[in-house]
Amino acid sequence: MPTGDIERIDHPLLEGLSDTHMEMIASCAWGDRFETGEYLFRVGESATRAYLISAGRLALELDGGGRGVVQIATLRESDVAGFSWIFPPHRWKWDGRVVEPVEAIVLDGEALRTMKAADHDFGYELLLRFSAVIGSRLQAARMQLMDVYA
Repeated sequence: MPTGDIERIDHPLLEGLSDTHMEMIASCAWGDRFETGEYLFRVGESATRAYLISAGRLALELDGGGRGVVQIATLRESDVAGFSWIFPPHRWKWDGRVVEPVEAIVLDGEALRTMKAADHDFGYELLLRFSAVIGSRLQAARMQLMDVYA
């Protein structure tokens, strides 16, 4: 796994981050491209990465049993895929399938966990930023449920 091949990351999740904290993130980040149909992660697998999407589309999906695959959300440029690396047991809660070629900055979640444990200010910043992503994702799910049951 390549790491640290990026000097500066330009993504809304990281806006306003201190230079020191940005350097910490850059030390465990690399750019990658994923093709249509490829899975970035699958339900139940170990969650060791986060993806800062810069182009393309990624579908978040769940197996709906008899209903087939249910698409929960579609992520695009400037979105973040993956916060399961933060919380034990560090397992993906859904599938992430590329529906249009994705270019992303990949973050090594294991390295980030180690760094946030060693530097609580860094950990606090990460949790604030990823919590905002979680909150917006929950709000989107709420709106989707309102549409379904309206």
